[in-house]
Amino acid sequence: MTEYLSDINELQSAVEAIIFTSGEPVPYSKLYEILIAKQFVGQQDSLLIKKKIKEAVGFIKIEFNEKRSHGIYLSENGGYLSFKTKAEHYMVISDFLAVKLQKFTKVQLETLAVIAYKQPVIRSEIEQIRGVDSSNVIRFLLDKNLIRIAGKKDVIGKPLMYKTTNFFLEMFNLRSLDELPAEKDMNDLFALNNEHININLDNCNDNDKGDDKNNENNEYIAGKNLTENQRHLF
Repeated sequence: MTEYLSDINELQSAVEAIIFTSGEPVPYSKLYEILIAKQFVGQQDSLLIKKKIKEAVGFIKIEFNEKRSHGIYLSENGGYLSFKTKAEHYMVISDFLAVKLQKFTKVQLETLAVIAYKQPVIRSEIEQIRGVDSSNVIRFLLDKNLIRIAGKKDVIGKPLMYKTTNFFLEMFNLRSLDELPAEKDMNDLFALNNEHININLDNCNDNDKGDDKNNENNEYIAGKNLTENQRHLF
């Protein structure tokens, strides 16, 4: 592997090939494992090589993310890297793949926002904020892999705690939870009606049928990717 490490162009090409070939997001740790020669592991030189790998990732982002000539871009979410199609090509891609649109209700997105900002959080805390039962919505979000169980809270009854997943970061194009906008900005977001938000939920289960059946005016449409203004939804 040392031939890749001596030339930044070769390294960039190798990193690009790995990410493109992978069927799932690639963590930096995997790139380090593959591209750092064993003799460097644990030595100071390995830090310099990790810096080179991150530099190569930066060059890939410049090539794909900043140039309009590419239909894909490099996404980094929670330390995981993946290529995604650009939002402006969503309609033609959905027609080509015959993608079924996934609908979200405002209630489901509000619950997800509460979990994102208050995590780890238990159901009663979510319901205290929202004022309604949230069991069906939580089950829906678990099914979609947008949240996960993060253990039990050390109180009477040992209720389950919930946190968002790396899939949540990927879907909303966030590098980390630090990129969540200020909580005060959410008031304006949830005051909007008929807002259409495009997110990729391929390979997910069908929508939960028990939530918000009469709230069709507040449905949200899920597709391939967020647009530039939509990607910081939460």
